[in-house]
Amino acid sequence: MGRVIKLIACDMDGTLLNDEKRVSDRTRQVLRKLKEENIAYTICTGRVATMVGTYARDLEITTPIITSNGAALWDPVEGKCIYENPVPKKEAREMVRYCQQHGIDCCVLAVEKSLFTLPDGRINKFKLYNQIAGEAGDPPMILEMLGDDLSPMDDLSIHKLLINCVRPGEFEQIEDYVKAVPNLDYVTSEKSLIDVCAVGVSKGAGVAHLMEQLHLTKEEVCTFGDYYNDISMMSVAGLPIAMENGCEEIKLEALYVTENNNADGVAKAIEQLIL
Repeated sequence: MGRVIKLIACDMDGTLLNDEKRVSDRTRQVLRKLKEENIAYTICTGRVATMVGTYARDLEITTPIITSNGAALWDPVEGKCIYENPVPKKEAREMVRYCQQHGIDCCVLAVEKSLFTLPDGRINKFKLYNQIAGEAGDPPMILEMLGDDLSPMDDLSIHKLLINCVRPGEFEQIEDYVKAVPNLDYVTSEKSLIDVCAVGVSKGAGVAHLMEQLHLTKEEVCTFGDYYNDISMMSVAGLPIAMENGCEEIKLEALYVTENNNADGVAKAIEQLIL
């Protein structure tokens, strides 16, 4: 099957990246071999576009990147969105206000900037990316606090709301809220995180949009993932691969399970099954 693969779409956290949020030298070398074989590769991530730039440049990615769990396709060459399905503005504002009223950590993620309701919550992960970007000489993400005035949201195309549920019961509370709003949907990308999006958004839908643009069939696509938000990618690919460190549900949907993200699982599977 590997001989017919023309595109590899790979999740980042827990998959392409090790636990230090870095790409190993071996993985980088294997991806360069793909380019030599004219096999396209890209990232399919829950991260917003501005939180993947340093990795895209490091890995010399030129294929459109699937960001925010499929809410947007980002052209890394032109530096712009070529497709997006943003969170509806009214529903976004109402959910942010709800989170503020209940002291829940909410992140408003857009290309222009990212806004945060709590100063010591999930924002620290974004500060870590800015540190990594700074080491590479790349521009940082714009991170701002969001107070009672929600007008900074007005001009943003919001790709997702990231809800960081840290107290008992918050996860279920947010699940119940989103389920009651017809224009919203959600996936989970870590145990404490709920990624709120527009209806119809998923990584699988994002891969399908990219396949349509590149005129590829299912049999020509390979996907890698580790968590619940990656499961939808498995059904659109001819060669769906799960990580050994992944959840059991994604392993059941995969055709092959590779080694974990700290043992170059992505690189080893590409070498064994595609190159």
